[in-house]
Amino acid sequence: MSEVKKKLYEFVSGILSADQDLYLSDGFPIPICHIKRYKRSRTELRCYGSTGYCAAKDEKYFGFKGHLLVTQHGAPGAYELAAANIDERNILPEITNNRKGMILADKGLIRPELKDYLATQHLDLQTPLRKNMQDSRPKEIVSPMMNIRRKIETVIGQLAERFHIQSIKVKDL
Repeated sequence: MSEVKKKLYEFVSGILSADQDLYLSDGFPIPICHIKRYKRSRTELRCYGSTGYCAAKDEKYFGFKGHLLVTQHGAPGAYELAAANIDERNILPEITNNRKGMILADKGLIRPELKDYLATQHLDLQTPLRKNMQDSRPKEIVSPMMNIRRKIETVIGQLAERFHIQSIKVKDL
């Protein structure tokens, strides 16, 4: 059954993101339990999850990390669920298959090798730079790009509020 769901998702996603050349990417924590309780947890998911750190909440957690790619209008393009300790820079190439254009992401995706790899796939990865890095891009271009990137924060917020994706209460797959 999951193979049918996957094919249906790919079909609908293909329709929603057809003729798009601007994508937004971000990751979000999906905790299973608090970091202090995971060692004595009896959930079956303990085998799949791991410890991770959420910089936005400044806390450690045990669980997964969701990775999301959406169009500039907020339509889902692709997603991936991984253990919390897997770096999102390693997941991004998996969710950008057969896409061309520009990806706007946060500082967590800064890696020159990733930018070069995506360039070979005809994707231009744009991120804000850290304070100790020099930015040669004009501020008139960078500021609107980062304002557009806020759309994915809204999408993740809606997933968390409407579907409670960041507070799962399951015990097995």
